[in-house]
Amino acid sequence: MAAKGLATLPGVAEGKSKNQRRLVLLQNARRENFTLHPTTPAGPQALLFSHTDRVIRLDPGAAHRATVEGRLRPLLAKAWGTSAPRGVIAAYNDMLPLVDPTTGRTVSVMGVEGRIEAGDKDKTYRPNTFGGWYAGGTYLIRDDARRYRVQEVNGRWQPGKPPLVSPRTIVLSPFLEDAGRGVYFGGFDANFFPASNTAWVFRAPIEIVPSARP
Repeated sequence: MAAKGLATLPGVAEGKSKNQRRLVLLQNARRENFTLHPTTPAGPQALLFSHTDRVIRLDPGAAHRATVEGRLRPLLAKAWGTSAPRGVIAAYNDMLPLVDPTTGRTVSVMGVEGRIEAGDKDKTYRPNTFGGWYAGGTYLIRDDARRYRVQEVNGRWQPGKPPLVSPRTIVLSPFLEDAGRGVYFGGFDANFFPASNTAWVFRAPIEIVPSARP
């Protein structure tokens, strides 16, 4: 998780002013989610967003310096047991701040999907994918030390389980009976492949959601 200057970030045009490079970076990330996060547990807020397979932080208190907090492909490859050389999309709807009941510290939870096999609609893909995209409902857990861990909705995907592909939204339960102790996940992403009756919703106790450990 090496920090890099804004001018050296891949995908950011060289030969422009710092403000122009920031604008290009934000324009390139327009599909992704932007969330304000403290730079440290008691520190000022920073802008956190995803772009390709990276999670990037912009620090207003440090001349809006851009820092790559997380490289997602190595994390996903370790969790899935296979590389994700194709597209990776993370947090493209929201990042949920969540207090981990076991530590009392705030983590951020965000969905992520990755394509592990390329091809068109006529191809026969691996059974652990939907159109080449990993079939499990993977999400990331960011702790206040800026470390990232990987977990899956409904446990590790295996044959017989429905393809989830992507958690599109993650929210604390709005229902009184849950008393703030439940988390709802909802999602699916057809990625332009034919799909029917594939949208899903899962509920988990708040203690379970951040349970993946470094």
